[in-house]
Amino acid sequence: MPIRVYADTSVYGGVFDSGIDSASKKFFEQIESGHFELVTSSVVADELELAPTHVRKQFESFLPLSDLVPVAAKSLEL
Repeated sequence: MPIRVYADTSVYGGVFDSGIDSASKKFFEQIESGHFELVTSSVVADELELAPTHVRKQFESFLPLSDLVPVAAKSLEL
């Protein structure tokens, strides 16, 4: 059974950041191989609206493999 892992905004941009790009790419490879089950939320989607195109495309390419979880109103108040 895959390990469920929540990915916040920075994880998607990590693929393009020198120094952490290899680890980030390996993380996404492990999602594709089924080792991890990717979990994200509308908060991440909203934050990435202002991100560079290549980062948004990285996020969008993994949406079909993601479990998009709802965000409670109380969480947004934090």
